[in-house]
Amino acid sequence: MHLISRCLCGSVGPFDEYNAPTGLAVARCACGVVHQITDQTRADVEGQYRGAYHAAEDRHPGCIPYRKRYLHDRQIAELRLQRYRRTLTTQLERGARALDVGAANGAWVDHLRKHHIRAFGLDPDPAMARDPEIATGTIEQAERLFGMVRFELVTYHDVLEHLVEPLRELDNVRAQMRMGGALIVDVPDCATSAGDHHFKPEHVWFFTEQSLRALFLASGFSTLEVDRPVPGKLVAYGIAV
Repeated sequence: MHLISRCLCGSVGPFDEYNAPTGLAVARCACGVVHQITDQTRADVEGQYRGAYHAAEDRHPGCIPYRKRYLHDRQIAELRLQRYRRTLTTQLERGARALDVGAANGAWVDHLRKHHIRAFGLDPDPAMARDPEIATGTIEQAERLFGMVRFELVTYHDVLEHLVEPLRELDNVRAQMRMGGALIVDVPDCATSAGDHHFKPEHVWFFTEQSLRALFLASGFSTLEVDRPVPGKLVAYGIAV
């Protein structure tokens, strides 16, 4: 029995199975969404992000571990903030409350704090925890970890494609957000050749613009915009309604 038996659209197949450009075995639903064919368990998938993941240098050629790329990630954080402010207003004002899920080395959280945004992070790896900025846990534990905070901004940078149940994840996110809060999801764009290198064993889902819009709608978000900031990446902006 494969890990993924149902597409994000609800279909149970049959799915078109093939090998991706990297040789990874994947399957495409009639709706266009692609998922990895794997016999891993959910515990296997979630467990790989604890321990050596953030320190490993051999996940793929040219990999720089998160622990060693903090300064680089702070530069990326500034570019992201400049771009996000072209689309969002109140959600990035001084004093706004923000949550970064899959915070890793905390570069994005630190950059928001530099700009006087009350930012916090979540990461499944205890090695990434930094009290009080970054907690170990999942979105389902956010209320226990942060109290009854309702966030104006939640970000997922290169995270959603790793999760077994993205729809359930965004349902839980919506419960932690204020009405009118913004959700930003950054994922690989594997529908183009520029995104071929993102067919990696750690990625469960391979999204399209259409599937991101559908996912937002199903979990209580209206889509403001879907952006392609660089070849091979999709960034979707949603508003909690």
